[in-house]
Amino acid sequence: TDHALLPIALVRRGQEGLIIASDNRRGPLAAARHNLQKYHLEHRIELRLGDGLEVLSGPEVDVVVIAGMGGQNMMEILSTKASIARQIPWLILQPMRDADQLRHWLVDNGFPLGAEDIVEDKYLYEIIIVGPGPNPPVEELAKEIGVSPRYLIGVGPWLVAQGHPFLPKLLQERQVRLHKLVEQLEAGGRAPEKVGAIKKDLSQQEQVIKWLLK
Repeated sequence: TDHALLPIALVRRGQEGLIIASDNRRGPLAAARHNLQKYHLEHRIELRLGDGLEVLSGPEVDVVVIAGMGGQNMMEILSTKASIARQIPWLILQPMRDADQLRHWLVDNGFPLGAEDIVEDKYLYEIIIVGPGPNPPVEELAKEIGVSPRYLIGVGPWLVAQGHPFLPKLLQERQVRLHKLVEQLEAGGRAPEKVGAIKKDLSQQEQVIKWLLK
């Protein structure tokens, strides 16, 4: 819940209808309850203790926000209650890491990528919106850039299609981390297959960056 800051902000901006804040730990819920009392919003925001989508009894809401955790955790949350997740019109996901793996999982499991964004607030944060709408132009873009469609999905097809201004910086930061990882693996003579896969990703990453900056 992160102290229910997002639900409180939504109410204060005029959002109507049922708003639920959930956490699987009592401590964060207690902090959230304190903030609801501070802003006199106990009657507007419902607090629920539970893990992921287990706090929902069916499609009670139109939008679910899952933020501030890794992509692997998000996959687990969505797969545990996939039947509920598929009934929710919009999922707003903000993975702190493994966004590429999360996108692959979403596409492989039939969750449509409706939109994407990157927000800068000291660091860069990726936002993936799952929902109805046109499919991203993966095949066409991949062919034009010279990368595999699978790789483009991981990068974020909507981010590439719109030429998002923060995407080159995000990819360049990722390049630095991957180059360091390759150096460590090669220095130890370990995982040659993994090193080869990383170098292939780095090559495709460079292609995307060049296309974005042309």
